[in-house]
Amino acid sequence: MAKQERVDYVPPETGAGVEWEVLTRTVTENAHRQYPDVKSDPYDEIIEERVKRSYGNPEEVFPTRETVRYRRYKPVVEYPTEVRVTDQQKVSTPN
Repeated sequence: MAKQERVDYVPPETGAGVEWEVLTRTVTENAHRQYPDVKSDPYDEIIEERVKRSYGNPEEVFPTRETVRYRRYKPVVEYPTEVRVTDQQKVSTPN
């Protein structure tokens, strides 16, 4: 199985006329175990409910609620593999 590159989640930051507030955050440890039929790298699943307030236009300041689900993958331990050739095995070379 080829190693896949994962992008780390970067949460939005408050600033420049935008304010973020996390209302709830649920972390499910080892969420990949809930789906034994699906082969996946180990991960935790995070579900956040948050509010965004934009102050760019003072006449239209309103909150926007959203629910975000993302995965935080854990590092996979790679075990070293060796190929040993014994005297009983003959390696043929092309002529």
